[in-house]
Amino acid sequence: MIQAWLLQDVISCTFLRVPIDWELITREWENICRLMISLGQHKTSQSVLIKKLCRYKSNTATLKALAEYDRAIKAQYILDYIDSETLRRHVQRALNRGEAFHQLRRVIAETNGKKFRGSHHAELTLWNECARLIANCVIHYNAQILSELKEFNEHEGRSENLEALKRISPVAWFHINFSGFYSFADSENSHDFSALARTVHLEA
Repeated sequence: MIQAWLLQDVISCTFLRVPIDWELITREWENICRLMISLGQHKTSQSVLIKKLCRYKSNTATLKALAEYDRAIKAQYILDYIDSETLRRHVQRALNRGEAFHQLRRVIAETNGKKFRGSHHAELTLWNECARLIANCVIHYNAQILSELKEFNEHEGRSENLEALKRISPVAWFHINFSGFYSFADSENSHDFSALARTVHLEA
């Protein structure tokens, strides 16, 4: 059966211009469950599923029921978003992280001139994946530093520094020289993150 919490909360929602067709959803609920199980077990993909549903007129009711159920889920989320300050804060934090990552990607793309790397689709795709790899390397490097800082300050009992760490994002690049010379030859030299953590001064 349709989840009671969803039905109870959304059915009382008055901001929808067109009421949700619960009768259609109930009538097609078994078909919806089968489709969800197929997706959950990775027996098919969303694109293939939608193409098959749109291809035959006999599936029109199921497709409409899915659309109605999607509206119900969306309405429930909007109600939760309006009612919960914690949810709004988490959503905003996630959006900020995504925007920070895109800014990092733009900085990498603009390094050494704002030019496309490649003349056809395969080369552009390769450059895009390389830029993604560099961005992930920067995030990993920053996360390693932050982890060492956290362990060091916990060991030293510096609670004010731990509070300052909460406001530092691993998606930062001001300390990274993207236009420098890089050697990928085997070398025994490596960063001593523990030594670096002992020299970093955090402002609370």
